[in-house]
Amino acid sequence: MNSGLMLDQFSHMRPPTFSEREQHCYRAEKMLLRQFVLLKLEDKVPDCLSIEDMKQRVLRGRSFIDESQEMAKRMQARELHLAEQAWSSARKFCVDQMEWEIVVDLKTEKRLSQLLGRKVTLEGLQMYLPIIRSKAEQEVRNCLLQLSSKLPDFFVCPDTGTRYKPGLVSELQRKTRPLAPQVVQTALDILLSKTHLHVEVTDPPSRANIKIKDSDLKLRIESSCTLIGRLLADAAASCFCLNSFFFRDRLQHFCTSESKNMVTAVYKRFTERSKSFFLLDFDESFHVARKTVLNITLDMMGDRLGAAYHWEQHQRSTEEEVETPEVHHVAEENTDERQVEERRGVRAFFRQDDP
Repeated sequence: MNSGLMLDQFSHMRPPTFSEREQHCYRAEKMLLRQFVLLKLEDKVPDCLSIEDMKQRVLRGRSFIDESQEMAKRMQARELHLAEQAWSSARKFCVDQMEWEIVVDLKTEKRLSQLLGRKVTLEGLQMYLPIIRSKAEQEVRNCLLQLSSKLPDFFVCPDTGTRYKPGLVSELQRKTRPLAPQVVQTALDILLSKTHLHVEVTDPPSRANIKIKDSDLKLRIESSCTLIGRLLADAAASCFCLNSFFFRDRLQHFCTSESKNMVTAVYKRFTERSKSFFLLDFDESFHVARKTVLNITLDMMGDRLGAAYHWEQHQRSTEEEVETPEVHHVAEENTDERQVEERRGVRAFFRQDDP
């Protein structure tokens, strides 16, 4: 591989561009980092160890030379150095990205846990949603059938609509029935979204007229109904001859009102079924990486204590080296003074013996 091309490849090394092997490594490292963060939140990691310490440990877990041996053999020393720098920079970016993803995931899981009144993980949620989706879509289809039967009674003149009603109902069913998956997805997206959404739509409806405000579950339902009502009204409008602004406004208002039954059915199934789904709090990193992280934490503490001990020994020896000359100097001065005093005492003693 051309060295310039390889440097460019390393500099743009990001999770979306990873190979299957790199994705596996990224996922394994993310599990380690996630468990360290969780242990930190549980006060099971000493305060002296930080997330940066664990990130450095993760970075040291892989080596450019080990992973690029074949390429390294064909590169000159300067090219090898530049490639290693590019690879290390990309690795650091990926680990920082990993930390950011973990923080976002944990915040989302905390919010969902508060919403459902039990512990929720994103992994558990991904296993849970397909289970309720099919049943929820079936309930929505039943609601759409009822909607298709009601619409002609409200928007077609009784005198002229009797003959055309069966065909109109059939056409409405054909237009609205395929929307069941989208209705369920919209309701779940707003239920699980980070922001409490309240959607206000002015006429004519457009994305520019949607306003988002903080609210509670009731307003989440209203938001879902507004978006779903607009979706259903757009699908049903083509089945009617009238297509005036006034007609579309009435049609959207009616569909929004009727969509409340659909949204309520989806939310009810989601919350009630979640109580008995015991895998909703499943965390693969707990089973795969927790014990490893505990061992790594012990190793890091051992390294930290060993480094502290050696530093203390170094400080002590340095202090002794600094203080020793002064001690010798003081000792020499004290010895000289004692010798002088002793000489004076001896002289005085002999003077006393003189006649």
